[in-house]
This record gives sequence, C-alpha cells and structure tokens, in this order.
Amino acid sequence: MKFISLISRAPGQDRADFQQWFLREHAPAIVKQVARLGHYIVNVNDVSPNMGVAPLESAPVPYDVVTEMWIDAPNAAQSAAELYNATAGPVIAQSLSSRSAACHCYLVSEVVEKDQQSFALVQRAPGVNLVSAITWATGKNDVTGRQGWRKHGPLACRVHIGMTRYVQNYVEQVITPGSPAYNGVAVLYFPALQDLEQRLYDTPQNAEIIAADVKSFVNLEKIVTFYTSQYSLK
Repeated sequence: MKFISLISRAPGQDRADFQQWFLREHAPAIVKQVARLGHYIVNVNDVSPNMGVAPLESAPVPYDVVTEMWIDAPNAAQSAAELYNATAGPVIAQSLSSRSAACHCYLVSEVVEKDQQSFALVQRAPGVNLVSAITWATGKNDVTGRQGWRKHGPLACRVHIGMTRYVQNYVEQVITPGSPAYNGVAVLYFPALQDLEQRLYDTPQNAEIIAADVKSFVNLEKIVTFYTSQYSLK
C-alpha cells in the first residue's frame, strides 16, 4: 500500500532547520523502525524556481515536506488504517511530536503516466519535483474527477516537454483525522531546474490549453502547488 503524507512544521520554527532535522533524524528513524517498509521517498519543499511561463496560481502552501511511503500488508484482510497504525503511525507521531509538527496522511493509488527517470538511493536527486495537492472542481464527484485527471495525463506528458516522470496519486482514504479533503496529489519530476523553468510547456498556447483542461476537473482556488528536492531513502 502507498501512503502520502503532507507535513508542516510548528509555527515559529525555522523551515530550513526543520527540514534538515527531518532528513537527518526523522527520516532515518522511519527507515530503521517501520516494519514492512518497502520504499520511502522524502520530498523537501526548498526550491523556488524562476518560471518563464507561470504555472497555475496556487493557494497558500503550508507544507514543508511530502513523503511517499510503501508498506507491505501482511495479509489482504488488514485495512490501510490498521496497517498504518500498526507500523508507521506510532513512529511518525512520536518523532514529529518532538517538533510539534503536523502530519496529514492519505492512502493513495498511483497511476504512473510517464516514467523515464531512475533515482539513486540516499542522495538528493539532481532535479526538482512539481507537487500539486488537488481537490475536484465544483460539480465533479470522485468518478468524474478521476476521469478528467486520467484524460489530462496524456496531454500533460505531451506538453510538459522537460518532464521525465509523472505520477497521479489518487486519494483512496484519509488516514489521519482532520486532514484536508484532497482528492489527489500530482508529482511531476524534471531532471534539472532549467527543465522546469524553461521547458514546463512546449508553447505558450499549450500552456493555456493545460490551464483550461486542469480547470475542467480541479478546483483552482484550492490547488496547492510547490517545488521540492527529492531523496529516495529506501
């Protein structure tokens, strides 16, 4: 099962200090202590690109780190919440409580629309991720929202010419109570910062087409977009 967590430092804490703590102390503890951890990626919100053609406007971004975690279920009968609470949940909660950090966790199913990139373990990936947490547009339900996003996938792969990996993470269940009701998390990887800044779109005209297509299934007032460094830790 795959879980995505959106994590925010406590008010008043320095962002860079929190992120370094997360990478140096929190993340290694997760790798060491979480049973059945298959794969673990940490995305740190520390990139500020200089965009030639601006992407969609974003709501305020409260997140400092996004993690992607795959945990192997011991049997098919165990629910996602049971698996998370029996393995990762207590370790994460105990560690983050030392920094009074907030964690919003979601069970997701991923659709890999493009995969032309490999990543070395432990070290920072050379490029940058564009991460967007999305909510379906008014009038869209989970069926029609997903249909719109799946239809969008091939268009995004064609227009975002600098992108080498694109994953659509569909939220299947909110694991942590009180978390924002996102419907999905998009992760687009660009192998160099210049690929994001200069090759996000193939033409200005297609940038407008992308924006119109996204608007057809995403609530643009609630979309949260930011840019991260990626560390594949397991």
